Amino acid sequence: MSKQHNFLGIVAVYFGDPGDGVMGDTLTEFNDIEVGSTTLEGASANEENIPTESNDTYITVDGTVDPTNMVVRLFGVTPEQRVQLMGGKVGTVDDGEDEGNYMAPAGKPSIYQSFKAVGKTVDGKRGVLKIPYGKISARDQGTLTKNGLPAVEVRITANTPESAAGDEGSPYILGFEDVV
Repeated sequence: MSKQHNFLGIVAVYFGDPGDGVMGDTLTEFNDIEVGSTTLEGASANEENIPTESNDTYITVDGTVDPTNMVVRLFGVTPEQRVQLMGGKVGTVDDGEDEGNYMAPAGKPSIYQSFKAVGKTVDGKRGVLKIPYGKISARDQGTLTKNGLPAVEVRITANTPESAAGDEGSPYILGFEDVV
């Protein structure tokens, strides 16, 4: 088995506005990632069993598909970055003592971003996962203790990107790139 084709750990993740059916070209880097927090769940087809009237057998048909998604927990997220991931705003001078603080929105906005995850280098290659058009669901989560930190937990659900011309792209791209 080649060591070059393994996605080992996460060095950084990136979020930004999507392009026209492709990855966005201006992404914000997040590199303070909780160890063991990043999970990838590939798309899975659900099956439905339909019983038949004539006997105790059944017919199995394809049901809905659960899309590919990734979850990552981030530390050290700035107020501006929270707005990018969760909506809301950064307090201004008009907000008095909350100036500069993250102010959550009253409702959860629908946020779509391009997402990229980059793994550690192994024998000159590193894994790269790209989601050109992902639904972002982020929340503050964690225990407030003297030996623990709350994090921003982000779930990215891969959607099929579509350009203005109607061309559809891949919901996600997983590959490896040379590191020089």
